[in-house]
Amino acid sequence: IIEFGYKNEEESNLLTSITLCDWFKEPISSVSLTYQEANNKPSFLNKVSFLDKDDMEISNIQFDYYDYSFFQSVDNMYLEADLWGYCQAKSTTGGSVQSGKLFTTLNSLKSVVLSDGGKIEINYEKNEFYKYSLDFVSDYGGIRLKSLVFADEVSNSIDSIFYDYPLAGRSVYNESTNLEIIHYPGFSDVITSDRIRNEGHPFLNFGNNGIFYPYVIETIRGKGTNTYLYQVPNSTEQNGVYAFWLNGLLLGKAVYDEQGRLQQIAKYRYSTALDECSAVYCQENLDYFVNDLRSPYNRCLPQIQASDYYLDGESLQSFYKKQSTDYAKGEDLYNANIEPRLSPILPQMSYDLYYGGKTVLKEELIYRFEGGQTDRISYNDFFMSLVDSPFCKIEYYYDNIHSVFPTRIDEIGSD
Repeated sequence: IIEFGYKNEEESNLLTSITLCDWFKEPISSVSLTYQEANNKPSFLNKVSFLDKDDMEISNIQFDYYDYSFFQSVDNMYLEADLWGYCQAKSTTGGSVQSGKLFTTLNSLKSVVLSDGGKIEINYEKNEFYKYSLDFVSDYGGIRLKSLVFADEVSNSIDSIFYDYPLAGRSVYNESTNLEIIHYPGFSDVITSDRIRNEGHPFLNFGNNGIFYPYVIETIRGKGTNTYLYQVPNSTEQNGVYAFWLNGLLLGKAVYDEQGRLQQIAKYRYSTALDECSAVYCQENLDYFVNDLRSPYNRCLPQIQASDYYLDGESLQSFYKKQSTDYAKGEDLYNANIEPRLSPILPQMSYDLYYGGKTVLKEELIYRFEGGQTDRISYNDFFMSLVDSPFCKIEYYYDNIHSVFPTRIDEIGSD
């Protein structure tokens, strides 16, 4: 029997304990969760304690976060929210703030401390994405992982993993902007918001503030490099389909030695109904998908997105008529400001939500290379011609077409 304990804090039920019990509900072991307070209420997970049956702590994991104290050493500056709602620094003297500190990380996980003396430090950098075209890279709201530092106090050793993103992220949204132009018959309004507004219909699986990175390099100090290829969103403007089931799929992993020589490539091929929504797939990644029409995304729900610029003329007219003063008539205010804006010329607000299909891992193809197949790390390695048979092939079978769990897995070696 597993029991869960909660603490009710302003309509937010915080998980505080997990207890494993025997048949008679006597505790065998438990996990206790404590929280760090912010604004006089618990907000951040601070510690996870593992307890025995007598509530004695066996081990624990502690979490630390980037808080305001991390930035207080910076002079002549104050903090405010940027267009995305993240923390940014502004200079009190009118100049730029050069502190070397990334203020966007406020409240993000900073470190994990283990009871055996181990510690994991987490560093971040700002997001980037392709804006307008593949030739224009711009900052994007939020952060991405930059490095992990593993420190062991017992052995006094340090290991590091670094992450690089040679290709900027792709957004699931058509556009992200704080400036909008709303057209009406005969005139237009220019509206500037203090926050970014995302244009488009995605509401499922939108990743890191709406972006996914197609190619990530992971360098392990003293041990070589791994690179990862991911499926990223394609433009929804051309096809009108938001293929949320594809976002972030791992398509491949390449392994290099410290000199950048390619040692191994693993290709992950997925079974999905390609013919149903073929335009949502990046053409260069098509080799990573196998067409399977048994589980197509052929169910569709028509949707209409709400508009922030729709006005209910009838109720507003009644409201304004009651606002008359000695200086202005409410009806005149309505006629001048509201009535001309009752018929905005809006973009396409209707869309189709496709669902009902299944995308599952079909096979893993592992290729190994001897000698100098390549002498440097390259994104193009995932797309080179592989004429030799794979060193290993793992196939997944799904006899139940309604399940995403394989019923059989076959592994075939090169011999």
